[in-house]
Amino acid sequence: MDEQLKCLAGKYMKDVGDMCHTLFEGFGVQNKFELGRVIRERRNGEFWVNKKKYVARLHGRGCEVFDGKTYLDWDFDGEGFGINPMMLWRYIEQTAPELYEFFSLTRINEEFSKAVSNGEMIVKDDLYYLT
Repeated sequence: MDEQLKCLAGKYMKDVGDMCHTLFEGFGVQNKFELGRVIRERRNGEFWVNKKKYVARLHGRGCEVFDGKTYLDWDFDGEGFGINPMMLWRYIEQTAPELYEFFSLTRINEEFSKAVSNGEMIVKDDLYYLT
């Protein structure tokens, strides 16, 4: 897989992990199941952590969060979360706009397919994971 894309995918996974931690802290929950219940109860999904406002919304099998600057979107799996190529592409658009056209969604999908073939990634339920 392209090293730059691998780095971006790793950064995306770290940012999602950090955001999950922020969500759990902000809503006072321990896992994604409790998180889903609490977000559904709060219709606007607003919460504050360290004097910073976030807005969270559940969708399908995932969650999206906006912190006033960056929009972060991901899909959960049975245990945590994985990489949805479309969501990674949107992440690149915001965090590395100079690479957005270079890493088209088609190219990301092609690179991920190669990475699965050579053992750099695994795919499960349409989500990708770095090995």
